[in-house]
Amino acid sequence: MKHSLIAILAAGLVLAATSLTMAFDDIGQPPPDPVGTVYPEMTPELVQKKVEEQIRAQFEKAAGPSGYLIDAQQAQASGWGFVVDHFAQIDKNGDGSVSLSDISNFLSARTPQALMRAARQNLNQRSGTQIIE
Repeated sequence: MKHSLIAILAAGLVLAATSLTMAFDDIGQPPPDPVGTVYPEMTPELVQKKVEEQIRAQFEKAAGPSGYLIDAQQAQASGWGFVVDHFAQIDKNGDGSVSLSDISNFLSARTPQALMRAARQNLNQRSGTQIIE
């Protein structure tokens, strides 16, 4: 009796493990790219251009016909949660609206390179040393 119970449990474990390994087999694969498809090389300049295009498109979606400034409600309505979450920081003059340039400047200051540069400067100020780049 004890051996048959162990055998049943072992069979159940094997069945469960097998079904888990095959659980994602039905997802399928995307179709192959058409013959002759060429993708541009991902350079920092191309990535920067694509990011700027996405930011501009999101801004235009939020701004609508006015096109130049958006407020927090417009950002919220367009689904631009990051801008909504940081609106007060982006709106440096506190007038309740921001431009594409304001958003771009805020994002540029938050890049890993800019944050690392600021951290080095902060560390240098605390230690009394100066590194000239």
